[in-house]
Amino acid sequence: MNKSAQLGVIVLNWKKPRMTADCVSALLASDYDNLSVTIVDNGSDDGSDEYLSERFPDLEVVQTGDNLGF
Repeated sequence: MNKSAQLGVIVLNWKKPRMTADCVSALLASDYDNLSVTIVDNGSDDGSDEYLSERFPDLEVVQTGDNLGF
């Protein structure tokens, strides 16, 4: 596998911020050289976006404002 190709990963969250954080942490721990991770919170009303923004300050966390599904 070519580990220098740009790879973008979008991780969707809905009211499971700790599970999402585990997923993102595993991605960031990979040895892939050119990985970009974006977290999309799908309208959670439990503070998920704040939790994930604080946990991963260097990543973009997008809040959709509504549950838009997959």
